[in-house]
Amino acid sequence: MGHHLNFGFREEDKTVLLTCKEHGAGEDAWQRLCDALPHRSKLQIQSRYETLRKMLNSWLKSKSPPVQDSEDGESSASEYSDSDSDS
Repeated sequence: MGHHLNFGFREEDKTVLLTCKEHGAGEDAWQRLCDALPHRSKLQIQSRYETLRKMLNSWLKSKSPPVQDSEDGESSASEYSDSDSDS
């Protein structure tokens, strides 16, 4: 059988992440998200945000995504470094 997602779908996750990015993870964001996702409770939205945040942090702490080398087709993560961030 296929996967069953308890919270929802990619679009909901995208909405949660983008709203929190734009408005911060606070009351303004939670209210906006409750309005945008009326079938979800504030607690469900906050819980999903925390889950997504932990997943993203875990991914970022793991390895960098591989980069396809155009000459030999080899993947390389060496082109990424923490010091290259513009933020």
